[in-house]
Amino acid sequence: MITKTALALAAPLLLNFAAILPVAYADGTISSCPTTITSGGTWTLTKDLTATGNGTCIRVAASNVAINLNNHLMTGGEGGRSYRGR
Repeated sequence: MITKTALALAAPLLLNFAAILPVAYADGTISSCPTTITSGGTWTLTKDLTATGNGTCIRVAASNVAINLNNHLMTGGEGGRSYRGR
């Protein structure tokens, strides 16, 4: 059983350790075009997407972003390119 004294001694260590951990990133889904990603994390397509207008479907405005196409098709953009996830 952990005593209050042990917790009191361990708390400063745990708090200092938490201060050096990497920043937590948001994870989210993408279900429409256009979409702007403003926070790092893994973003997953939930369905096939087609870019309209200027052709931009996903604008990435953050660092440390991964996009999982999740076996969906993303079409449009300059030259009408298509990308299929695995």
